[in-house]
Amino acid sequence: MPGAARFVRGVPPPVPAAPRESAASVGRADLARYALPPMPEPTQVRSMFSRIAGKYDLLNRSLSLGIDQRWRRRALARAGEVAGRDVVDVCCGTGDLAALFAERGARVVGVDFTPEMLEHAPPKVSARDHAVFVHGDALRLPLPDDSVDVATVAFGIRNVADRREGLAEMARVVRPGGVVIVLE
Repeated sequence: MPGAARFVRGVPPPVPAAPRESAASVGRADLARYALPPMPEPTQVRSMFSRIAGKYDLLNRSLSLGIDQRWRRRALARAGEVAGRDVVDVCCGTGDLAALFAERGARVVGVDFTPEMLEHAPPKVSARDHAVFVHGDALRLPLPDDSVDVATVAFGIRNVADRREGLAEMARVVRPGGVVIVLE
């Protein structure tokens, strides 16, 4: 989608669920090590992020002493050449990682379930970049199977109610030969 980045408010229509094996059973990822206790109620997580959305970037830079930006650049480097490739950034928050991918020429869809966070993402992407930010759920990504080359999540998998299912959902949308990158 050429032109200025935009934020699409509202819940996307659900993607029809096709019967499928888990990502672990088809060898796409070893998800057993992510079997952590579930997060608090998603409405509590959303409420917290909606309250801090305007201060999130400042808090992130301050608490990590700016190292979060270096980690995002390393995640971008792990993806290899991304120009012309399709990327989904799950739990994209205010769009920092999505903006890095867009700057390098990727076509990016940023997905987050907190609209207040997403409102801060489009200004980070220039008009010449290809990015759209969508209100959606990491457990039901608004993308068809095998539709992206790279799926990323930066500092967000910890906030997904079912981490195993969230990772499987990311694997579902990645084309064969693509990559899933988790930055935590």
